[in-house]
Amino acid sequence: MKITGSNLSMIRGDSESITVRMKNAGGPVPFEAGDAVYFTVKESPADSLPLLQKEVRAFGSSGEAVIELAPGDTSGLDFLRYCYDIQLTRADGRVLTLVPSSSFTLGAEITLEGGQNTASGAGGELTVALEAGGAEVTVEITGTGPRGQSAWEAARAYGYTGTEAQFGALLATLGAGGGSPVLPYPDRASFPAAGSENALYIDLADRRCYCWSGESRSYLAVGSDYGQIECISGGGAG
Repeated sequence: MKITGSNLSMIRGDSESITVRMKNAGGPVPFEAGDAVYFTVKESPADSLPLLQKEVRAFGSSGEAVIELAPGDTSGLDFLRYCYDIQLTRADGRVLTLVPSSSFTLGAEITLEGGQNTASGAGGELTVALEAGGAEVTVEITGTGPRGQSAWEAARAYGYTGTEAQFGALLATLGAGGGSPVLPYPDRASFPAAGSENALYIDLADRRCYCWSGESRSYLAVGSDYGQIECISGGGAG
């Protein structure tokens, strides 16, 4: 498990664990009996049903919540960037979002045994800090764990087969008219404010492709933009 801010990445089919702790200015704030911590993964925040959800009601000796991911939890999912959040439901019914919607990326596995990856991850830790004064609102998240993926490592996780030097040469062509990278984003709102005319931008939420127009300073749909169709005539069929 790799943690960058609140963004998580792991190898599909690995065994992983995420330890969640809370604190405020006075120190640790343990989870209590009757609390429930939910880890929920979706392809898009707009989806009604989750692809993966874990519920934790038993906590560690220091009041921490440990979210265990078994190989079968992710082995059936695609190599994509998903979204997740972590929610706390208190014993008295109060609901608190500890980790707001963040990315959850699954990389490709190589070694399989019985349909599951044989490797086990090192696990990760999230510390959720609560606002001073007792207001239980998430204000910062710090994580510990291995360094995040480089751009080349991320590209290989999504199927790129070239060497690191070849990938560097490909990146060097950006803006020079020599390369046309495909850049997936979880939704249209995540696109950079200004794009590159030599790239293809993918909106994973709506499954649409866009290119950046320097002339209009906007993203234009590639092919017909069916979202702009107002009426379809049925012709003369009776």
